Amino acid sequence: MLAIIAGLASILFFSGLVSALWRANLAAGLSPASVRGLVFGSAGVGVLVVFESARLLDWVGMQVDALRSLLLAVEIGDIAGNALAFAGLAFLVVGLAEAAGIFGRAEPEVPRAAPEETS
Repeated sequence: MLAIIAGLASILFFSGLVSALWRANLAAGLSPASVRGLVFGSAGVGVLVVFESARLLDWVGMQVDALRSLLLAVEIGDIAGNALAFAGLAFLVVGLAEAAGIFGRAEPEVPRAAPEETS
């Protein structure tokens, strides 16, 4: 029962952070890193949802062969879901920093003119 509650809490936590950072990226202006962050974050939350639904169905008492195979790999699913969600959060933070210009704008350097010699 505690594993089910902890899994649901991690799903709520990561989905809330991903959606909040995505909205902040939309407000600041999109960058390629922010779109990657949404994809990775959504994939991580999706993996967590799949394995958490397997836990919930097992708790209810549903017995299916596919469900048993998911329950055998639930630790791997938790690790993979958390890793993808954290990668998505990292991309979203980098995308927000790029869109807001925290690290400066990427502008091409203007070639400098050679100093004129005076004789």
